[in-house]
Amino acid sequence: MSAAPDLTLSCTVNDRMLRIDCPFCGLRDHSEFTYGGDASVEYPALDASADLWHDAVFQRENIDGVQFETWQHLQGCRMWIIVERDTRTHAIHSVRAAHDGMQAVLKKPKDPQ
Repeated sequence: MSAAPDLTLSCTVNDRMLRIDCPFCGLRDHSEFTYGGDASVEYPALDASADLWHDAVFQRENIDGVQFETWQHLQGCRMWIIVERDTRTHAIHSVRAAHDGMQAVLKKPKDPQ
């Protein structure tokens, strides 16, 4: 009896583990993060119709190329970040804080003491 083929999907780039440069904690393995979904989705108002919510949640583009995604650094600082990632190669082009206010704090010059 032959062994079943390994059908596990790989999150590696050039035989290396996918690593995300958290703006708060630095470079970390992707296993510390939880994928939150497509960052470009605009959700309807809470009181919108079920049809609008259905389309926002289930009718998505399957992007072949660069897309913006939300990730949470669950095993680290727990902050939400926006990752610009190529879905074909897993190459990461940019990472920033998901909340504009946090991004502004990160860009402030450090106060020398």
